[in-house]
Amino acid sequence: MKIRYLRQDDLCSVVALVERIKIIDLSKKEIYQTLKSDFEWISKTFSLALVAEEKEKIVGLITLEEYERTRQGVIAELGYIAVDKDYQQKSVATKLYEEAVRRLKKNILKNNFFLRLIKAEVDSLDNTAQSFYTNLGMEKAVEIPNYWSQENGLVIFVKRFN
Repeated sequence: MKIRYLRQDDLCSVVALVERIKIIDLSKKEIYQTLKSDFEWISKTFSLALVAEEKEKIVGLITLEEYERTRQGVIAELGYIAVDKDYQQKSVATKLYEEAVRRLKKNILKNNFFLRLIKAEVDSLDNTAQSFYTNLGMEKAVEIPNYWSQENGLVIFVKRFN
């Protein structure tokens, strides 16, 4: 498996991946517009987007987006993390996350900043995502009940860096 930066010509394949695994409740056109906008934002900040590729097929995506930049460092937000169903439970998401953090830290350091914190937001009913973030060494920082609806809230996970 190869991990590389997302390219503009990958957007249709990534939209198909996001649509197949239904990580966001948007139409194909809305997913494309959102990802295209994110791609343009990423190119102007410390943010990055990586894809996992197997046999010339995109099987995973991760975005780490600059959330805040101060003298104390950069806070990044885990935006998308998506893995094709046939490749789930095979450490693809973990490898994408680790490579994204490594590249982001290197890029930030090259510009005389450092990575201070990564945050991720997750639905309180999504136990799989919560378990994944915990396994990455992230800590549950905040839980807001009834954020999305009466049944489910928002959980914010963070990982601090020295």
